[in-house]
Amino acid sequence: MLLFKAREFIKYYFINNIVNTVILLINIIALLSISIFLYSKSVNADELEIQPREFRSDPKVLILKT
Repeated sequence: MLLFKAREFIKYYFINNIVNTVILLINIIALLSISIFLYSKSVNADELEIQPREFRSDPKVLILKT
């Protein structure tokens, strides 16, 4: 009986250890994926060419009807 309980404990311990390791790996992969996604978006945003605004001094015609 003691040997049976010991085997069950060892099975539980190994299964628990494997599950915790898989969960940790999934979390690490998700964190790295999100980090790479955010970094790639910021790099692409920096590569955009922004045109400077042009200010004109031309008079605009304003027509009012009352």
